[in-house]
Amino acid sequence: MAIIDTDNNRVVIRIIYEGASKAGKTRSLYALQKKLKTPGGVFDPQQRKDDGEDYIATQSFEWLSYIGGLFENSKIEAQIISLPGELCCRAQREALLKTADAIIFVLDSRLENLPLNLEHLRRLQSWRDSRDIAPGLIIQNNFEDSAECLSNQQLQQLLNISDRLEKVMSSAASTGQGIREIFVATVRLALNHLTTCREQGQNLFAKVPINNGEKLQHWWQNADLAEATQDGFTALLSAQVDNNDSSLPTIADTASPTLYPLRLERHLPTTPTPDVPVTWRNPPLATRQALQQLNACNLTLVEYAENLWRATDSAQQWYCWSHNEWLHDTLDNALLNLQNHTRLRLLHQDYLPTAHYYTISHQASYRWRLWQIVKTCKTLGQEQKKMHQGLSAEAFIEKLLQQANTLYATFQNLSSVMHLSDLHWDNFQKNPQGHYEYLGPIHEQSETEIMDKTIILDHIQHICGQAVIAAMDDDLDLCAALEHLEKWEIECDAQQCTEMAVRLADLLR
Repeated sequence: MAIIDTDNNRVVIRIIYEGASKAGKTRSLYALQKKLKTPGGVFDPQQRKDDGEDYIATQSFEWLSYIGGLFENSKIEAQIISLPGELCCRAQREALLKTADAIIFVLDSRLENLPLNLEHLRRLQSWRDSRDIAPGLIIQNNFEDSAECLSNQQLQQLLNISDRLEKVMSSAASTGQGIREIFVATVRLALNHLTTCREQGQNLFAKVPINNGEKLQHWWQNADLAEATQDGFTALLSAQVDNNDSSLPTIADTASPTLYPLRLERHLPTTPTPDVPVTWRNPPLATRQALQQLNACNLTLVEYAENLWRATDSAQQWYCWSHNEWLHDTLDNALLNLQNHTRLRLLHQDYLPTAHYYTISHQASYRWRLWQIVKTCKTLGQEQKKMHQGLSAEAFIEKLLQQANTLYATFQNLSSVMHLSDLHWDNFQKNPQGHYEYLGPIHEQSETEIMDKTIILDHIQHICGQAVIAAMDDDLDLCAALEHLEKWEIECDAQQCTEMAVRLADLLR
């Protein structure tokens, strides 16, 4: 469905929320609207509450439009549509699914609801396989805050996902956790779909026929789609899907997540070792010395984020990062990745610590993994734990504002190699000159081209809340702090500082 609207200098993509009934599609859409702060809100023909809290089965659709970020110097407009989980309006469902550039499948992985949700997903995947150019698919593992929910790793193993156009990400739609991150990843898949369609010779230049919820509602009610009622995905769904369907997988009443063992011992990365050839490390001599020191430490390896591994020592002075995209089937590809990251380090060396290294480690099954290694004395997160002690409310606010603005400026300079999820205090340190240095993973592909300033400031406001809570525990004078922030809002000439002051004031009010 992707459209290049040259008249308005926009690239229009369509994202569809799909999933079984009661999986959380409507609540996810409303949570996304709150995160994005889109004007006009959600268009809902059923006129439900504006928070999506009360469950009322969707009988048609919900619509949300968002404009933000750039793609090839054109504004990105995302049309976000939630489809009903009930088996109604099959023709409309089919027609809209065919226009999707990317799909967010909201999956309730709590064990009592898992069979129905997996069957719905299986049929959607069968439909995608039939498409000439399949839209990207994000599986939103909802209800992350429930103890009965499967983890992302368990779902990935259960679903045997290897397609680069599919991935599992977790959320808790009731709190909004993970919703924006899933949207950002889905926009990236939608833009990839646009690029593929263009490379296949499709003409994407056109005017946008449906650009708001009212027009979609008119189409929904009046379109003549009789021929589509038994086509594709709707035909797959026309079989009755309920808990009595013998075709559904069954789970015992006493089931627990251990029914789906991860068996991760075969897949855990091998951490860096000093006994590697000189061509496998950069800079060669300094990295060897670092690896020798690292070898004496007892490293703890965790999956820090989705597809991102981190190994740290007990003192948390060493950070070893490796993304699953840095795992290669050939040594040549691993060496090429090493060269690319070395180039990125040189380009951004003013914002990186001196103790910043790259090395390759040999993995099982004749594979090679790139590791990024950094050493720090003290992170900003460690400093923040004691920042408020002994400070007046005014001094605390001055320092927090300075840190927030410096963090924003640093992120702007590193936006081509950083992801927003990496923007937090523990991934930065302050050098003797007072500049911030980034300790987190360097990415070859940025995600900030689909973000706007508001999203970044929202994130910084959120992480500043950690320092505010700690200060409140230490009897921060809220009235004095708010009064000082309000002075900043009025007197500061720098727009950036004023906006940050407004956001910090929101945390205290």
